[in-house]
Amino acid sequence: MDADLGSGDHRKSIGGYAFVLNGAAIGWNSKKQSTVALSSTEAEYMGLTQAVKESIWLQGILGDLGARRHLDEMRHIKVDNQGEIALARNAEFRARTKHIDIQYHFLRKHVENQTIRLSYCPTNDMTADLFTKALPHPSFVKNTLGLGLIDHSALLLQDSGSEDRVSTYMASLTLEDRCAGSTGEGWSY
Repeated sequence: MDADLGSGDHRKSIGGYAFVLNGAAIGWNSKKQSTVALSSTEAEYMGLTQAVKESIWLQGILGDLGARRHLDEMRHIKVDNQGEIALARNAEFRARTKHIDIQYHFLRKHVENQTIRLSYCPTNDMTADLFTKALPHPSFVKNTLGLGLIDHSALLLQDSGSEDRVSTYMASLTLEDRCAGSTGEGWSY
């Protein structure tokens, strides 16, 4: 899950997330937020609300299909803002965040009930960046791979003439394993 902080002329942030299961994106979204955020933590927190709704829905679908072994994967949401994690976990921040609409605080309830689990993912490894900002080509390719939108074997065949490019690709794949779940685990952002 990722969000930018009011980068457009409208000054509203763009939030985005992706859910990956067995190396392929099964749910994603990129949307301009309805309110103006006052900080990057607030923008991320508001975007996280949408990701939590999707996570809960995916958990219900997987449960109905009998795919219970994947439920924990859909509960796990990676974020790149430590303040966002603290805000979602700590009710003491409530006095300082009264201006955030109550609908966004529902996610705190889901963190407390362990319906979702938040963990930190470094910004450079955040696949959801693809949904929130323009990226340089290497980052774009890396994040596209993280969503399972490029066939890894075709990329390797294309690069077979260049050992350096294959090595770079393999190094980026290792980074994706940490945050994008390209090893078959489903992670959300």
